[in-house]
Formats: sequence, C-alpha cells, structure tokens
Amino acid sequence: MKVIELEGIRKVYEARKGNQTNALQGVDLTIEEGDFVAVMGPSGSGKSTLLHIIGLLDKKYSGEYRLNDKSVINLSENKRADLRNEEIGFVFQRFNLLKRTTVINNILLPTVYRKTKDDLKRALRLIEKVGLNDKAEHRSNELSGGEVQRVAIARALIKDPTILLADEPTGNIDSKTACIIMDLIKKINEEGTTVILITHEENVAKYAKRIIRILDGKIIKDETP
Repeated sequence: MKVIELEGIRKVYEARKGNQTNALQGVDLTIEEGDFVAVMGPSGSGKSTLLHIIGLLDKKYSGEYRLNDKSVINLSENKRADLRNEEIGFVFQRFNLLKRTTVINNILLPTVYRKTKDDLKRALRLIEKVGLNDKAEHRSNELSGGEVQRVAIARALIKDPTILLADEPTGNIDSKTACIIMDLIKKINEEGTTVILITHEENVAKYAKRIIRILDGKIIKDETP
C-alpha cells in the first residue's frame, strides 16, 4: 500500500529584494507502507522542507500530496491537525521535551486534547519499550541526551501513528548512544511503522531500506544501501 505519494512538489521561498529560492523543484516520491527511508543532502538542499510537507506542517507549496491514498492539498487547518495527530509521529533533533516535566507526562503530551482511558497504559508500555522503566517519574532535565531522545521517541508513538518522521534524531548524541537510538527506530520499523528520517550521517542512513539523496531541491538518487 502506498502511504505517501508526492507528485511535482514545488516550494518557493521569497528572499530579500524580491528574489526567490526554489526549496523544492518538482519532487516525485512514493513511499510504501512499512518502508524505512533516509533522506540525505547538504544544508539548504530542501530535505527539511520535504519533511515538513510530508508531516503536514507546511501547506504553501504546489503539486499533489496523497497520504494513505487521500489528497491533503485542500484540507482545512483543523483537518490537517487532526490527520497529523492520528497518522504521524515526530522525533526532533533538539528533543522538544518540557524540561521540568516528568517522563510519563512528556510522553502523554500529544493526548492532552483527545484523551482515552488507555493512554496511561500505553505510555507505560512505551516507557518499557524504550528501556526507561526506572525513569518514569524523573524530570526530563535529569536525563542523559540518549534517554531524552528515547522519551521523545516514546512520545512520538503514543498515538500509534502509521508514520514516524525523524529529523536528525542522532544529531545531539554520541556515536554509541546513536547506535542504541537507531536500533530502536529500526525495531519500530520492523514492527510495521513507516519511518522517514533526515540525516547527514552515512552510518545512520545505512539502517534504512532506501536512501533518498536530494540536492538543490531535486531528488538526484534513490538507492538501496
């Protein structure tokens, strides 16, 4: 099943003095259910813009985008937010956790506006899944960088998304901890979640099933590592 279909995606930024920057120049990309895709490219190549479009964080672009076989181009902000909350989990390089909030409450943040009776049970299962059983009541500012990233991954999974988007998930941690994080992300993919990550690191990209290389807003290579 095709989870993501992009056709002719173009994104233009207005620069100073009336100049324009073509962030994406006609991107065509199909990602199947259960795929694991690494997006690579130098700074300014358009990879973060691509991730923001896929994650429904940016709607100012042209082209066609279908998510789970449904066009998202003309959705209202509320419907985009609902779809994003239901289908997509985000893991960021800078973690974006609340520093003085406990691990368990950080993981539960995405459920604040739409709670269910099973949220707490699921959060506790996710804490066990990421190997932080003894840290549930610790504040995030008491954790190591690797532990914080594992909390961020658990938070991204709390709504059981079909897609996990990771923007440089190993960028702020040491290489040994990065291996632990990537092993965890690989396991999540093997359990059925579609994973798309951005990275500058070849060693990280090799965990993926596909490597998409992007330059100057264009896909220049789609390869299997």
